[in-house]
Amino acid sequence: MTNAENCTIQDIAINYKNKLVGKVACFEVKDPRTPILIKFPEGGLAHLLGLHYFNLKRGEKLFDYLINGEITWEELERRNKGNFEQFELRMRYMIYLPEVIEHGKIVNFKGNMKAELMVYHPVEKRYLFLGIIKEKTTEYYTPTTFIENKRNKYGKAKHLVVTSRSLI
Repeated sequence: MTNAENCTIQDIAINYKNKLVGKVACFEVKDPRTPILIKFPEGGLAHLLGLHYFNLKRGEKLFDYLINGEITWEELERRNKGNFEQFELRMRYMIYLPEVIEHGKIVNFKGNMKAELMVYHPVEKRYLFLGIIKEKTTEYYTPTTFIENKRNKYGKAKHLVVTSRSLI
């Protein structure tokens, strides 16, 4: 498998498409919100990567550019001189999003980001966090943010007890 250090943006997009798009992550938890159902739309990847910070608009057309390899690390660095480094690790670690879903723990989130819950998992000596929020008109949650950090911000937080999980 490709790792965070040597992945391309195209690798990330293909991995996201093949493992998550069109599927629903289902977490049965000991909580009134059970089940927690997370869907992964094509257009959501650009937002999770933070491509709006690079003057790239979100959506399915942008997803096609990612899949086709038309957006590269070099292009992003050129578009965001001076700030590329603060986003690069976050973007590179997106290659592990399927592992976060497959093995992650869930905590309630209270903070200044648009998220209700955080699903997190350690990979390559980093902690990866996926923020999700319940859609207003459906039973689904949607990803809103992706963060990587050297430390676990939620190790002492109250965790939801996951009784089963599947990707359907």
